[in-house]
Amino acid sequence: MEPNQSQDSRLKTIRTLRIAIASTAVALGLVVLFETNRQPRTDDAEVLANFIGIAPQVEGPIARLSVRDNQFVKKGELLFEIDDRPFRYALERAQSEQAALEGQIATIAERLPRSRAPCSCEGQSQECRGGFAPLASHGRRCNSGCRQRRTGSKPVESGMGVRG
Repeated sequence: MEPNQSQDSRLKTIRTLRIAIASTAVALGLVVLFETNRQPRTDDAEVLANFIGIAPQVEGPIARLSVRDNQFVKKGELLFEIDDRPFRYALERAQSEQAALEGQIATIAERLPRSRAPCSCEGQSQECRGGFAPLASHGRRCNSGCRQRRTGSKPVESGMGVRG
């Protein structure tokens, strides 16, 4: 019986050894699987992500960024602020140029003599009755009427649907 017993113990040892090797292989496989999922490595990896391009209505340097990478945002949420200093400088420059031009206009207006034209229109304003009317106060009506009386000529009509 000894040969039978030794063969049985030998078979048990082999069976136990096979189970141990298979169990160790399964355990190592699970460890490798866990580690590769936790810290994946590859030479030809590709990452898929939602990428949405945005463009501001004006250009300029970004003064403040209000979002982080991969942060979910909602419609109308502030993403970034553009530095407004260049725009403020441009506005101030335009306002100073406007003030300078208004000053030039005022200077030229003071230098021009008040233009008055002789007028003999009757029934017009007080200024017209005095013999002189400001050019801009009565417009063409007074001036053409005065010209007609002074020169005896009639105003030229263009014939573009105007009836007189």
